[in-house]
Amino acid sequence: MTSKADDERGVVGVAVCLVTDLAFQRQVPSPSVDVRSWNGCEVPALAGPIPVPLQAFAGGGRWERERYRSAPRTVVDENRTDPVSNVFLTEEFELACIRNLLASPEERLFFKDRESRFLVVSEGFLKEVAAGRSLADVVGRTDFDIFSSPHAEAAFEDERQVMATGQAIVAKIECETFEDRPNAWVSTTKLPLRDEDGEIIGTWGISRDVTALIVAEEALVHQTLHDSVTGLPNRVALMDRLAQALVALERRPGRVGLMFIDLDDFKDVNDAFGHGIGDRVLAEVGRRLSEVARRVDTVARLGGDEFVLLLSHLHDSADVRLICERVASAVRSPLSLDSRDLQVTGSVGVVVTDDPLIDPDELMRRADVAMYGAKRAGRNRFEVYDADVHVQSASQRVASAHGSTPGRATAKTSRSSR
Repeated sequence: MTSKADDERGVVGVAVCLVTDLAFQRQVPSPSVDVRSWNGCEVPALAGPIPVPLQAFAGGGRWERERYRSAPRTVVDENRTDPVSNVFLTEEFELACIRNLLASPEERLFFKDRESRFLVVSEGFLKEVAAGRSLADVVGRTDFDIFSSPHAEAAFEDERQVMATGQAIVAKIECETFEDRPNAWVSTTKLPLRDEDGEIIGTWGISRDVTALIVAEEALVHQTLHDSVTGLPNRVALMDRLAQALVALERRPGRVGLMFIDLDDFKDVNDAFGHGIGDRVLAEVGRRLSEVARRVDTVARLGGDEFVLLLSHLHDSADVRLICERVASAVRSPLSLDSRDLQVTGSVGVVVTDDPLIDPDELMRRADVAMYGAKRAGRNRFEVYDADVHVQSASQRVASAHGSTPGRATAKTSRSSR
């Protein structure tokens, strides 16, 4: 009489023989054949006495040793009245279905024992995952022999969880990482592999390559959060990062700044050279701003000729002045496009805060107000927002717009005159 451990090893051994045979359409050996040497496939420590019943994997059909000694039993559902009832659902038919699944170059199917060693894999697995290896090279090995150590460790933990809980892991999106070739995104489902008595003897599963889908999703996200002309983050991304920067002030007091940059008379560039050249100028300005910005800062394009720098971890006013001078110099440096020498300048408005509770839109408004102040002062310069000065100036412009101070109507600056 064999022990339970011997029986479990025997189940695994039969699974190796049975499913391997299905994959290569060979004749199933008699129970007396030593699994360890059958078909030249050496599987150390996996062979053992063969039990009478075997359930190949969860949800699958049942095979018995007597099946190989007698004629197959025919299974017919007498309650079926449609034409399908004329099809005899035999065990040979079930085996043929499994054979086709394992032989498919598209399906990445795998079976493992309790030590996460491969028992058998499909043609699709050999083709897409274990490239360059034969089935004999894979059987008995683990993920550590195929994937990078971090991915193999994660897969090992998933399989420990499946065997411990008996619960499947369904459609897990993960990145398969390799040491010798490009990584791939896959959707993986893993289930417990059970014997005739329902005891878990390993895991089995299937994975599908979803790299194209992930790349498409990432491209869509990038388009949603980035400007198509410059490749910089857009307003949506900027406001999200600004909100995060303000939240960070609650944990670590400091100062955050916004630098609002509007190119002076950029409409003249579009009118004189066309929007194609204008877009190339915008792209070059964006590149230059990215070069002078610090690694902790964010450079964004709001649209038109407007750019914003989100300044994090500011220490004092010297930081602000230094960055402003670098930005102004980068923008006004001459550029050459298609043998045309061009020069643009920018008016810059800056606001700095240490208040983590300030509304992000209010901070943007203040930077915009300071930028208008730089334009009124002559353009090609920067101005730092001062609440007392700019609130008084804004009140005067509103009064002028309503005619209460007739001589000051020209003080109003519209966006169209930038």
